[in-house]
Amino acid sequence: MPTPAPSTCPQAQNSPPAAADGVAAAQLKLRRFVHELNTPLGVILMANSVQKQQLEELSQQLGAQQQPPPHKALGLLTELQESNEMIQASVQLAIQMLMSPAPGQEGENSALNLAETVAQVVALQRARHGGVDLQISLDIAPNLRLMGEASDWHMLIGNLISNSVAHGFQGRKGGQIRIEASLLPNANLYLRYADDGVGLSEQARQSLFNNGFSTRLGQGHQGLGMGIVQDLVSKKLGGRMQVLPSSQGAQFSFELPTKVFQAT
Repeated sequence: MPTPAPSTCPQAQNSPPAAADGVAAAQLKLRRFVHELNTPLGVILMANSVQKQQLEELSQQLGAQQQPPPHKALGLLTELQESNEMIQASVQLAIQMLMSPAPGQEGENSALNLAETVAQVVALQRARHGGVDLQISLDIAPNLRLMGEASDWHMLIGNLISNSVAHGFQGRKGGQIRIEASLLPNANLYLRYADDGVGLSEQARQSLFNNGFSTRLGQGHQGLGMGIVQDLVSKKLGGRMQVLPSSQGAQFSFELPTKVFQAT
């Protein structure tokens, strides 16, 4: 019986180069997408800066009036200014993320150094609140690493600091903030945030996470930051957030079931 000729399948022989070409094409397409996305983000950032200047001018005009403006108008202006700041911070973060390596890689090389990540958030918040004297101390082990997205920590820590500035330190030149993080016996991450601001009343403790609640009572103001933090912690990160009793300032604790390990 004649020996069958070796099988020569062009698809099998060409599959490795075809796969490589597909990866290269996908990477090129992604680079073009990132480049094209930077343009509308830059336009949004520029328009947001113009809006911020207009809101500041409107605030000055209202303040110069002989008759004090209605509380509702002041509350609306404050909401617009806070929303403007949130848009600016989010767009800046989006631009930074586009310029960073793509996430999704597994292994320790893709893990975040928590101390470095929180320090970056603190630096951005200092720049954002340049007119406020923020004394922020960190107690996070330098070798503490975890799997996660840096954007989550920008959102979590950034909103906490902004809340301290807007509410806790209102009417002051600044204040003190302390951020601690450690591993729990169950391997979850424990985070504690504390400031030395005006603190929270019992009513505020009970209503803090209700939609639209704000500690600026009677000013027509609707709160946003703490609701965002609560949603992020409970819905995306699957953790728990608690308001801790405090004789001075506000204190919050977080337990996050993220993959945490000590790097050697």
